[in-house]
Amino acid sequence: TLGSCGVLPCGVDPGSPVEEMDFSSAKIHKIFPNPIEDQVTIELNQNLDVEVSYILFNHKGDIVFSGVSSFENGKLNMQFIGDKLRRGFYYLHLRQGQETKIVRLIKQ
Repeated sequence: TLGSCGVLPCGVDPGSPVEEMDFSSAKIHKIFPNPIEDQVTIELNQNLDVEVSYILFNHKGDIVFSGVSSFENGKLNMQFIGDKLRRGFYYLHLRQGQETKIVRLIKQ
């Protein structure tokens, strides 16, 4: 039988499945607190250290905040300072390369 092409990293059993750890394969595991006040923590199911660009949209699709931040050990802590966050729904787009993850947030 033929196996998959490629090189296995050292210490990996050739019979075990290989999972690549990157932002595109990672899933959002936890978002807290939600509803938010002015900060939020997002956890991935993988311990990644990756830089992402973000855009926070309000319910009308207007950009409220944007910038660059980083996941460290699979955690991203964001703080939204100022009076731009009013009560309602927000959509946080996290982008790294071609992958975008969208998080729905509620502001109390």
